[in-house]
Amino acid sequence: MMNAIIKTNIGAMTLGDFEVDMSGENLDLSLFFDVIAVNDTVKHIILHKLFELQMHYVLQFPDEAEEWYDANLVITGKCLHISVDESGKLKTVLLVDYEDAHNPRLWGTAQIEVNLSSHERELRQFIIYSVLKKFC
Repeated sequence: MMNAIIKTNIGAMTLGDFEVDMSGENLDLSLFFDVIAVNDTVKHIILHKLFELQMHYVLQFPDEAEEWYDANLVITGKCLHISVDESGKLKTVLLVDYEDAHNPRLWGTAQIEVNLSSHERELRQFIIYSVLKKFC
């Protein structure tokens, strides 16, 4: 699939290929678009979120605080999760996978809410185009 640049309330992202998930009891459709590139604003938001998660972990697990506080986190993946519920409502979340550069036991996924309501029409067209391009 051709990469596409999408503008969000937190900045611009370049999206690549995607996977579809329709598992579970509900009728939600989940699309996971690879995020190939982000602008500086989004990078700053991601780093801030990772710092918040690090501090939260330090406070929650004080016995391991030093290990986490000094952790050199590496971003291992980013994707834009777009879910469509059975009523057609869209929800978008940027998922950022990270791990410690030295200790593979320290890892996680940050979730950053992304508001695309002002671009909903374009997003729906993009989803339809992407699904047709991938499966037809």
